[in-house]
Amino acid sequence: MKKPLKKEPLKHVIHEQITLYSCEDGLHRELSEDEKPAFRQWARDKWKAGDKVKSVWHPVVEEECAKILDEHIRKHTKEFDSGTLDWNFSYGNTTMAIDSTDSISKEEQFEMAVEYFWEVEWEKAIDDVTD
Repeated sequence: MKKPLKKEPLKHVIHEQITLYSCEDGLHRELSEDEKPAFRQWARDKWKAGDKVKSVWHPVVEEECAKILDEHIRKHTKEFDSGTLDWNFSYGNTTMAIDSTDSISKEEQFEMAVEYFWEVEWEKAIDDVTD
């Protein structure tokens, strides 16, 4: 059974963890650089945010799904004013309030929100073979 990805900041997770995780399972062959674009395109054609990521898919497909999810979250994460000094972000039915301090820019806070939303959504997307 596949174990879920560790919860770490997205910038450090997508490629490294999926690649490391997949190489350890011994299930998939290494793709040549010429083969990878077709696998990425398959993911773009077949998968959308909210779908399950099947545990048997090749790591290149999983990585592309993770990128698609990141793009979707970035496009649909909204900032809103709750009447406080905090920055508030929402994605779908999930909200995140971040204490606005001078040491963290609005852009950095947006990145923190995107990473949080990505982790939540990726956990939902990972297909558990025991289901």
